Amino acid sequence: MLGACLCRSFRVVQRIIKFGKPQVLPQHGMDGKAFAFPFDVVDSEIVGKPEQASKTESHRLIVSIGKLRLAEWGIRTGDLEKVLFEFGRRYVVELIKTNALPAQNTIQMPIITVATHPETKCPFDASRIREPEGAESEVEIEPSRIGFK
Repeated sequence: MLGACLCRSFRVVQRIIKFGKPQVLPQHGMDGKAFAFPFDVVDSEIVGKPEQASKTESHRLIVSIGKLRLAEWGIRTGDLEKVLFEFGRRYVVELIKTNALPAQNTIQMPIITVATHPETKCPFDASRIREPEGAESEVEIEPSRIGFK
């Protein structure tokens, strides 16, 4: 069949991310602050089904900020957890979107420093960031396509 269209429809996969209770991490030689944000990831199509627990991936994201960046931004102690959570949440969403979420349990986000984030003001308003514990995000992953456009 010359000229026949070899089109296939691709199903869009959605993954659900749910964050747990964050932890302040000890500084161990670091001149800044670090938090661990535990989270689970599961395909939305199996939520509520018997295999949900066995197909859920558990991870822990480490988000750190250097002392100089923290001082210049002037983030209040009570807001720091939420600001670092928002950086981390966006990092995880991008990893999932690009199908690059590592298999290992602990994932280290690159440290937030004056070199990596040169803005002189914190880009986030902490009052507009949801509490990390229990926060959920839905992420669409479009499968890679093989062939010609």
